[in-house]
Order: sequence, then structure tokens, then C-alpha cells
Amino acid sequence: MEATIEPDSRQVTIKPAEIDDQWSERISGYAKPRVPVLDVDTYYQEHRSN
Repeated sequence: MEATIEPDSRQVTIKPAEIDDQWSERISGYAKPRVPVLDVDTYYQEHRSN
């Protein structure tokens, strides 16, 4: 989001930010792929502390 404040008119404008390739690559570095849990019992067995 991009916000612009006009002090004279006391108006705030909010709009979606423009996305370019550099910004997109930077943000996607924080995203981690998620694997859906299809079998809860197996998931717990794999992640349970011994």
C-alpha cells in the first residue's frame, strides 16, 4: 500500500503500491514453500519429540 498525505487539505490517499520485478524478488525471498498436511498421524509421528 502507498499512502499520500496532503497537509493543506488534510486528505489521505491510499492506493495499491506498484510492484516491479526487483521488489517482487525481494519479497519472495521471505516466503517459504508450504507442504499441506494430508495425514495428521504421520505428521505428528515425524514432528513429535522423543
